[in-house]
Amino acid sequence: MPSSSSRATLTQHWELLKRLPIRPPGMTTNDIRQLLEDAGFRTSKRTIERDMVKLSRIFPLQCKDKGTRWGYPVSV
Repeated sequence: MPSSSSRATLTQHWELLKRLPIRPPGMTTNDIRQLLEDAGFRTSKRTIERDMVKLSRIFPLQCKDKGTRWGYPVSV
């Protein structure tokens, strides 16, 4: 059985994935952090960036890394 920490991380990842927009312009990491905080998950911007890199290896996510807004829409 997974540890409590593993379940919390998985739950946070699912919450993050549920809240990502499917169309541009996407969301900034600060937008995502605020949504997760509103859902009861306290995390840092840097943790979200690392999580998005990990999740993009599994799911069709794209990062808009040009300019000042980072976006994470799900690729369709």
